[in-house]
Amino acid sequence: MFFEKTYKRLSLVLVGGAFCAANLTAQSQKDLSDYDFLRNRDAWLQSENASGLNNVAVPKISVVEIDYNKSKGDFINYFQSNNSYRYGAFCESYYRLNAKTVVFGKVEYSRFSGLHMGGSSSIDPYFNPLNIVEYADSTAGRKVNEIYHLVGALSTKLSDRLSLGLKADYTTESYYKVKDLRHTNDLMNLIFTGGLRYKVNSFVDAGINYYYRRSTEGIGFKSLGAMNNQFNSLIDFGAFYGHQELFGSSGYTADNNLFFNQFNGASIQLNLFPKNKISIFNEFGVKRRTGYFGVKSAATLVRTEHQSDIFSYSGVISLKNRASIQLLKVAATIENLQNSENSFRAETTTGGVTTYVFYAQNKVFDQDRMNFSVGYTGYFQVENNNPLWVVDALFTATSDDQTITLYPSFRKHQVNQWSAQLSAKRNLYLTSGDVLCFHVQAGYGSGSGYAAKDGKYSSSGSSQSSAVSLDRYLYREFEYLTADRITGTVAIRYTKPLETNNTSIYGEVGYDATKALSVRYIGSTFGNLSVKIGYNF
Repeated sequence: MFFEKTYKRLSLVLVGGAFCAANLTAQSQKDLSDYDFLRNRDAWLQSENASGLNNVAVPKISVVEIDYNKSKGDFINYFQSNNSYRYGAFCESYYRLNAKTVVFGKVEYSRFSGLHMGGSSSIDPYFNPLNIVEYADSTAGRKVNEIYHLVGALSTKLSDRLSLGLKADYTTESYYKVKDLRHTNDLMNLIFTGGLRYKVNSFVDAGINYYYRRSTEGIGFKSLGAMNNQFNSLIDFGAFYGHQELFGSSGYTADNNLFFNQFNGASIQLNLFPKNKISIFNEFGVKRRTGYFGVKSAATLVRTEHQSDIFSYSGVISLKNRASIQLLKVAATIENLQNSENSFRAETTTGGVTTYVFYAQNKVFDQDRMNFSVGYTGYFQVENNNPLWVVDALFTATSDDQTITLYPSFRKHQVNQWSAQLSAKRNLYLTSGDVLCFHVQAGYGSGSGYAAKDGKYSSSGSSQSSAVSLDRYLYREFEYLTADRITGTVAIRYTKPLETNNTSIYGEVGYDATKALSVRYIGSTFGNLSVKIGYNF
């Protein structure tokens, strides 16, 4: 009820404000650069190759922002909260040291707290090919997530034609549950890239980039309540198909296990200028991912090992005129991810030391995932790096095919999703020099596929599968991913320029709403109210 009333009020303010502001006498815009516009107008600034930072269009620009979000609703995935809040702050900056060198930096902090959360024990249940899922809804409780994020990048010209770029992106997260069965997760994620860009001639820029990523997520479980309580988890190898495990049995839910991932890859960039005012940016990437769950040593267990190959492409066609910039963007990613469970035996030496000997691997998970998106962004009536109008259109599609094998049984799972959205922003310049920005967005999404197709590879012999299916979460997740839904956003931002040139403060309030159609296992509405306060300089 609160979110419905808020949505109606913001809609009335938005429509009424637009009509009133249209009658105000606009004056010439001050030198008030839009940070998002400067960051998004050039494809090199979005590339993995940091050598393109030299394309930033101003000597310096920075933004500091604090925000608060309150979310409520029952159209949620099985691991999400129906009542949560999040607050955070960040500072982000581009700065040109001299004619040859540009640096970029970002510092960010956020804290999330959500009620009635159960399901997955992982920070991101879709990142790793293994999931540990709470078996009962009765154990749902409050969860807290804290994130610290630091980014630093540099681009310098080694010659008139050759540029070097380096970038480091470091994140730490703490995630914990405050009701039995409790889990505590500590994540470290480091991304490093190093690249070169070479200006072949006035028609071609070319680049090459190395990519390295290392991610570790330590996870431990504990119970602080009555010792006679029993807690079960599903060791989910995919599509909620796996083994049931009792806490305290020293299995996957033993303390101090680790999700480990490592990526090595490279990308090439090719920026073409076939005609004046037109550029075509292309980036092709390939990465190799390896990882495991467990702890690597002679006296500990690596329970599963996974690997994947990732191929990606992103392209941007830019049409730049004196007072407008139009961008057509295409992106695609394909990944085949496989996970195998290790078989082992324990051996005890004469000194009483137990070691583990691995003797076989059984492939339990095979996933083919494809992401595709095509989008259009138009910046119109641009003056002093600030557009009067911003128009966006975006279409995304995802295909996820999984096969989970617990011999002699198997499960196939398929999810196809698509969404389309349109949005528009309009800046209105008041006689005082202040700026009102109105933002509206509408979208629609849907999906298809099947939650589970189970079968057996062989019906002969006495082999019995120990596979367990957690159907309650299976159908909740499938419905959340594939249900028809309508989305909408309204937001109003008020910006006040300061006496110092190209500096301003702003405040923004916005509301995002989602309405699902014909749902059965979960609720149909979700809303998020956001408040932002920032400083541009």
